[in-house]
Amino acid sequence: MKNIIIATAALLIAGNSLAQTDGSVRSGLEIGDTSGPAALSATWLESRDGDLAAQALIKDPAMVPDSRHAENAPVHFAWALEDVSADVQTDQSARVESRQYWVDATGAELAKGVALPLTARGAVIRVSPLESGGDVRIDPASVQLSVNGKRFDSTRSMLHVTDGASLQKQGMSVPPRTIAFKLDQDVPPGKLDLSVAKLPGDQNLVVHVFEPESEWVAELALPRHTFAAGETLEFGFGLGDGTIAANVDSIQAVLADPYADKTWDLEIDKAAGTLKRSAPGDRFVSGHDGLFEAYVYLETVHDGLTIRRDLKLPVSIVPPLARFTGQTLATLEDGLKLQIGVQTAVPGRFQVNGQIFGTSADGSLQPLAMAQAAAVIEGAAGSIELQVDKRMLEVSGLGAPFEVRNLELLDQGRMFLLQRQQRALLLAE
Repeated sequence: MKNIIIATAALLIAGNSLAQTDGSVRSGLEIGDTSGPAALSATWLESRDGDLAAQALIKDPAMVPDSRHAENAPVHFAWALEDVSADVQTDQSARVESRQYWVDATGAELAKGVALPLTARGAVIRVSPLESGGDVRIDPASVQLSVNGKRFDSTRSMLHVTDGASLQKQGMSVPPRTIAFKLDQDVPPGKLDLSVAKLPGDQNLVVHVFEPESEWVAELALPRHTFAAGETLEFGFGLGDGTIAANVDSIQAVLADPYADKTWDLEIDKAAGTLKRSAPGDRFVSGHDGLFEAYVYLETVHDGLTIRRDLKLPVSIVPPLARFTGQTLATLEDGLKLQIGVQTAVPGRFQVNGQIFGTSADGSLQPLAMAQAAAVIEGAAGSIELQVDKRMLEVSGLGAPFEVRNLELLDQGRMFLLQRQQRALLLAE
């Protein structure tokens, strides 16, 4: 029995499917003199698709959540960067696929029967109270099934029947008064009519349908995971069976804030397969509070079968609080030090991450170090310094020219990624 519960839980989970040193950080200071025998030239490289950068900083700091940072002391970390290819990784996209959908229904509606389109055999069905604390027992014996008008014996067609308590033990977040089962292979694709008797008529429930064996998969994608307020969000969507792409007959799409109490409609272009809108700038929340989410509901008919798919894709929408100024000071004396200018709209504790590559004796670019640093910046401008110590450089055998990749600027106290550039800086003697 335990193996049966684990197997059902695995199918449902699949259906539910983001060396320290004490060197100083010159916060609040301008970049200093870039001349001298140890200075390296620092050239910012052009941004590319998938990079994130604010074009302008927020003008009203009062709209921004307070920083929750507790640490004020500056810190530096660096460790050897190993098993990282020198090839530039360009795909920063966020993507989700779906073979599933949900239907809301009351107990009265379920007593009459709800229509659930199926495109394949072996579907997994879950019925739960809509509220997590819903105290209603769903009796497997009260479930009736028919497809295209043909009645099926539920005692034989419902396999691996389990409840919410058992699913919770397998890591699923479902109400305990849940019933879940897999349909027998004898149940064909078509219009499944599911009815459940003996439920309170006003009880709100949700029916989840997951088709692990279906060839029909819906997809929703964004070019990256994080966007600044005001940027255009352009989701790509599609529905296909691996061979052909289906024309979508019906689509609904909204963007919801992390509290799910405010939504924005997405502009639908069926012909182009896109959903668009500007990233909202009127509902800033801390990264501690969660992510915005796009909810997309697709339905179409192909060869007489109705295909229904629901998708959910999280996206981080951040207020443009800070950005790199483009001013840098790089020196190669007692280790590699890279002081990076930061412009800020609000005070806070900011973090810089960067992968540093160096040149080997044969002229090839090789991974050197992963460097991180963080400091509080109180004023409108400051700098944060990445460091690679002299010993690490000597052990690596690498030297100039260096290249900084995957350079990131983060707000630690609000948990926002504010800027990211895949190829950022070229450092040469």
